[in-house]
Amino acid sequence: MNKKIIEEYLKDYNRREAAGWLLENRPEEAAKVVAQADELMRNRFIFQDTWDMEPCPVPYTLEPMRWDQSPNGDPEWIFMLNRHDYLHKLLLAYWFTDRKEYVEKLKEYLFHWIDENPIRREEGVTIRTIDTGIRCMSWIPILVHLYGEGLVSEEEKGKILKSIQEQFVYLRESYVGKYTLSNWGVLQTTAICAASLWFGEELGLKGTKEQDGQMENGGGELGDLEIWAWRELKEQLDLQILEDGAHWEQSIMYHMEVLNACARLWHSCRVLKQDFAHGWLADILRKMSRYVQFAAAPDHNQIAQGDSDVTDVRDVLTRAAVLFEDGVFRYGGFDRMDVENVWLFGTPGIRVYEGVKEKAPVKISGIFPDAGAMYLRSGWDEAASYTCLFNGPLGSSHGHVDQTHVSLYYQGKPFLADCGRYSYVEEEPLRPWLKSAYVHNVCVIDDDPHGKPVRSWEYEAYGDCMKIITGRRASCITGRWRMRES
Repeated sequence: MNKKIIEEYLKDYNRREAAGWLLENRPEEAAKVVAQADELMRNRFIFQDTWDMEPCPVPYTLEPMRWDQSPNGDPEWIFMLNRHDYLHKLLLAYWFTDRKEYVEKLKEYLFHWIDENPIRREEGVTIRTIDTGIRCMSWIPILVHLYGEGLVSEEEKGKILKSIQEQFVYLRESYVGKYTLSNWGVLQTTAICAASLWFGEELGLKGTKEQDGQMENGGGELGDLEIWAWRELKEQLDLQILEDGAHWEQSIMYHMEVLNACARLWHSCRVLKQDFAHGWLADILRKMSRYVQFAAAPDHNQIAQGDSDVTDVRDVLTRAAVLFEDGVFRYGGFDRMDVENVWLFGTPGIRVYEGVKEKAPVKISGIFPDAGAMYLRSGWDEAASYTCLFNGPLGSSHGHVDQTHVSLYYQGKPFLADCGRYSYVEEEPLRPWLKSAYVHNVCVIDDDPHGKPVRSWEYEAYGDCMKIITGRRASCITGRWRMRES
């Protein structure tokens, strides 16, 4: 991309004003970011951010720095390390403190990873396709800021882009059909689409242009990769997102991962004035965000449906409020914008969010027939009572045996809960148990549950369900109850 366009974007972004706003209005969050950056300065890693898919609150120090070894024996730790969705905190710490050593450490991580991880055709623990997509999506805004602020040389920028290019060739050559139905696929294609918007010509992604023949790693032409990624992303979302806005895998954690990736992409479309070409993406984002708002409990947390954690969703609704300038989404967001959304939107996002007047949703409860979920509440206040009723299909292997499950909050407090995933470690004996009917609030007749998980990802059997009927009345056939729609 023309450097002038990036400089104009960053001028409007106004990182000094954004950083000052955070120091004044979110001092605790800013201090936490600096503390995390200080840990990174020592090669010390803790994974406990809001949307970390495999969190680990125990700190580990890598000395020397190795990208392919786990200090606790869990391969998921390696996957988290190689996603790099923590590296921007070093740049934020530089903004807050003006200490340039944070930038130098950030660049050290980037170039050390590039030097130590040659991109091969066979998948390794540091370059799994899902992690490669997340990593490249994390690199793109970092590179925009480093380049636009004059913090990398042309040679350094070229080295980063060459690595992104090689990773994209690897993603395309490693792509398999099942990714079209999986959050793994979305996390890959959104990264390619975002990179094509910011650096498409330099990456050789635009039009049908060849990039100097073939890549050194054996890849092929890149000219059609942008076209393929956008087409594939649209097909992915058409198949994965149900008509009612829920993600088909029936685990709200992965609903969020897809939503967050698409939101970042849509923001790039808007600021680079490419939104007219991909309006379908905005429609899907709005549906998915609406689902999140109704699914959230009175304490603003998502329930731990399927392979999910109990996680605060207000940052997601804050993001939707800015993208759509919608007061209903703002009603479900933070009082003031959080640090991660300031990182995404900059000063313009702060101004938009402060200018949007919050408005309570007209409906109190939400019924989602395709997902088989009902979210019923007494009101939108934090002391409201709330009931989640679920009778939907399994979805993917992230789903649990939770047909006819009930989660209940009374006066804002959880009373009947879903245990969620707890662990992804396949040898963990609690893993299949926590997926079973016996730890969900469901009906089990004659000790014969409607589904039987086997090991970590498989099922011996799983029951069918009948779709919720909507209209004046909604019925859940399996549970034999009927309730008027609110």
